[in-house]
Amino acid sequence: MLDFLRERLSEDGLSVYPEYVEAKPELAAFFGVSPEELIFTNGTDEAIQVLVNTYVDRGGDVFLLRPSYAMYRFYAEVAGATIREIDYRPSDLAFPLERFWTPSAPTPAPSSSPIPTIPPAPASISTAFCVSSRRPATPPS
Repeated sequence: MLDFLRERLSEDGLSVYPEYVEAKPELAAFFGVSPEELIFTNGTDEAIQVLVNTYVDRGGDVFLLRPSYAMYRFYAEVAGATIREIDYRPSDLAFPLERFWTPSAPTPAPSSSPIPTIPPAPASISTAFCVSSRRPATPPS
């Protein structure tokens, strides 16, 4: 195995992210989705940046669990979001689901957490991150 790796790996090859062109159709077929439904990122930080850039507007609310991965806060602040932190339940450090899903709370969308949520969380993100849009005073017509 080591000989195989030594023959095929180089320092230059390990210092850059791979091209995804060939892998994308194969993974899409494996997961039963179209290639356009997949997004590949060069690491978790870039995935968080794409999530924030897609869903967070300046002045929008972003709910973060505390403690959490620092890059959620970083990219949300860069986007000009209002950060709202929610602590894990002190008694057992469980996810505080009741603090996210109450009738008086802003409407969360999208959510990412290690537990099932409504709406379902993106499977690729494992730390809680919730972007909120305030409920309108009157329902849209």
